[in-house]
Amino acid sequence: MNDTLPTRREVLKSLGMGVAATSVLGHGSLPAQTKPSSLGEWNRDWDAAVLKGALLQLDARYDSEAQLVSGHVGPEYSYQSILRSQEVHPTRTSLEYALYLMESREERRMVTAVKILDRMEELQEKDPDNRWFGLWGWYAEEPPEKMPAADFNWADFNGALLLCMILRHRDQLSSSALEQIRRMINRCCVCIQKRNVTMGYTNIACMGTFVTLAGAEVLGNSQLHDYAVDRLHRFAAYIDRTGSFQEYNSPTYTRVVVQNLTSMLMFVKDSGALELARRIHERAWLHIATHWHLPTLQIAAPMSRCYSNDFGLQIWLQKSLNNSLVFLDRETISTGAGGNGDVCYVDYHCPDDLKTYFITVGAPRMHREIFLLGTPADDVHGAASIDVEGTTYLTPAFSIGSANRSSFWIQSRPFMAYWGRPQHPVKCLQLKVMKDDYDFSSALFYSVQNNGSVLGQVRFQSDGGDRHPSLDRIRDQRFQLSRMAVQLSFNVWEDNWKLFAKEVEVTAGTEPLPLGSPLFVDMGDMQIATRFLEPNFSSYEPQMRFIRKGGKAVIELILISSPDAVTVDWRQVKSAGCGIALMMAKGVRKEMISPGAMELRQFSTVKNGKVSITNWQSPEGRLEVVTATNVAPGDLMNRAFRASIDGHAVPMIRLSNTLLVS
Repeated sequence: MNDTLPTRREVLKSLGMGVAATSVLGHGSLPAQTKPSSLGEWNRDWDAAVLKGALLQLDARYDSEAQLVSGHVGPEYSYQSILRSQEVHPTRTSLEYALYLMESREERRMVTAVKILDRMEELQEKDPDNRWFGLWGWYAEEPPEKMPAADFNWADFNGALLLCMILRHRDQLSSSALEQIRRMINRCCVCIQKRNVTMGYTNIACMGTFVTLAGAEVLGNSQLHDYAVDRLHRFAAYIDRTGSFQEYNSPTYTRVVVQNLTSMLMFVKDSGALELARRIHERAWLHIATHWHLPTLQIAAPMSRCYSNDFGLQIWLQKSLNNSLVFLDRETISTGAGGNGDVCYVDYHCPDDLKTYFITVGAPRMHREIFLLGTPADDVHGAASIDVEGTTYLTPAFSIGSANRSSFWIQSRPFMAYWGRPQHPVKCLQLKVMKDDYDFSSALFYSVQNNGSVLGQVRFQSDGGDRHPSLDRIRDQRFQLSRMAVQLSFNVWEDNWKLFAKEVEVTAGTEPLPLGSPLFVDMGDMQIATRFLEPNFSSYEPQMRFIRKGGKAVIELILISSPDAVTVDWRQVKSAGCGIALMMAKGVRKEMISPGAMELRQFSTVKNGKVSITNWQSPEGRLEVVTATNVAPGDLMNRAFRASIDGHAVPMIRLSNTLLVS
């Protein structure tokens, strides 16, 4: 059996979402319960069930001839691989399988694990003069030099797996196998140290620190140990700048951080490093806990990086909470339904004082958190840019969150809402900007939020990317497209929900909606009211439509639509984008309409030179957003942005005022 492995997004998605969530959960079903009475605490039997499930899934995919796990990539676009619609052998998954085989402690499985190790060493780049030294390709069929952009993170991911093998299974491995693993770890550490990523690259900064720190102890390399300890302190100091994480609130990558900090606590011997890792571990859990929305079982927005809008069946979180929150029972886990095979050997544990966030529905609260420092004023650019901060409003009925500034890269979630009971598919709303049906990285979002009301602006930068911010850059400010649209994308649209434009119910179809009219989504006891403001894109005439397809729906503002591809030159586009106001509340539609919050008289837009000042007298106060109207480099766009609530600057709040390092 060969499972489809379309892209790295799908590979990494398995870290943050149970791979069998679709098959386990039906529409409207409840995936978890709190405080179950009959399942007991998490123990070794649960770990054994996780391992059994992981082996069951991967045994069926093992290719004994290739001595690797097999898979199949689909036709989907990937910016780091040219392989499409063919059989492949993923290297990282194969190494995971080898580790699970060792975890079984069965002699016959150990033989297979050693065969995989032999094959993996063959596939690792071993020439110290080669720029890809220490790396693997994603697939055996596509080594690093043949990839459009080799993924240097594979030294970190695979290095961490190799370390778990040698640290947990020394007694099972022959001296030759131990030496082989040490050689591969050493190459990974050289690659990681040479690359030396910025500490703002949160998940890899943390993972590479674990690999070099534990690797130094395994290899007996004092120079590498000094580097790793310094790197751990640099990582902590970088967090101290804001109190939080630059790769903020990512369901996948925050889990990677927790996993590797936990691995440090499990394996590293250096007492000073352990104490610092413990403090960072607690901060990472605080970051997750303050965004957890128990009513929907989702991490509430905004998110810097995300592979799926559905948090899924998170048995790593179940283990962390010692079964105080249960996604799956032990028997179901043993079938492989929960994925996340690492749960069988990683000692996940949520700090006791934070567990209440995950198992108790509290009163409505608003959470603000700084993620990234702004840039100071200078002689070249002039004004400073403000910090990147997220605002999340959590209630028993819904959550809604926004980043004050972000992009619309496919992994970014600058503005999202969740509501309803836990179910799959999840009920959520995401704001997107799509160029020819793919998320456009050069689109920017600026906003201000107070409780359930958000005022935002969609703008564009002239020096950004197309499908990827850096790996797919737009050259010479010129690109082609047939369509550009701002979308409010509903992951679920139920048949009894209604959309009103002004006071008139509208149905999905090809007929355009009245441009600029207020829109109301009536979901019974939940309501969303929204309005697009002053849409424009050069000389093109915008349109607004409502589309339903396959149980989903989209309200979209089409900025450009042409039967033939047109060339856009940013230097010729004087103004582009739109404003958006949106409010969400539990209640009936009449209560949403009666205050007149979406009436045109509640809004004002003033052009002042090269900036646009938009005000909304919302139910949560007067919200104001200032942005550049022209298309300019991202740095200048960020510096033009300002926001306020009732005439006052938005409070910039740290997750914690306690410093990790002095």
